[in-house]
Amino acid sequence: MTRLEEITLNWEFTNCLEEERNDIWEKAARSESLKWTKWHQSQYNSWCLHDGGNSTLKRSRVNWNAQLIWKMRIEMAYQWDIVENEIPVVFEKLFDALKVRLLHLKTSVQGEAKTATNKKTALIFLDTVRARSGPLFGSRDQS
Repeated sequence: MTRLEEITLNWEFTNCLEEERNDIWEKAARSESLKWTKWHQSQYNSWCLHDGGNSTLKRSRVNWNAQLIWKMRIEMAYQWDIVENEIPVVFEKLFDALKVRLLHLKTSVQGEAKTATNKKTALIFLDTVRARSGPLFGSRDQS
């Protein structure tokens, strides 16, 4: 995924959530919560004290948190599946890009090392030739 594609996807995702869905999800949550205002005060208080998840002898288990987000969760499930399916593809592309860059770096370093080795070998060879030839080739400092 290119940087432009990533920015576009992020913008579309954020835009969808902020502009189109927030009001709908808020209305659904408000509608759901209005049902609880009709409960007896002691039951309502009990749920508040238990972070929205509780049961009593007269009322079965209710999870306010799950009920508040049900509409959002259902609508986001498909988008989340898309994200989960795309993650392996994105990581594979990232891994491939990293491999290419690392191979380039390796080749570059090997080339520099080979050049350095060749220079060192040439200097050793010249030193050997000079040592055997005497003043014919002159000293190393003159080259």
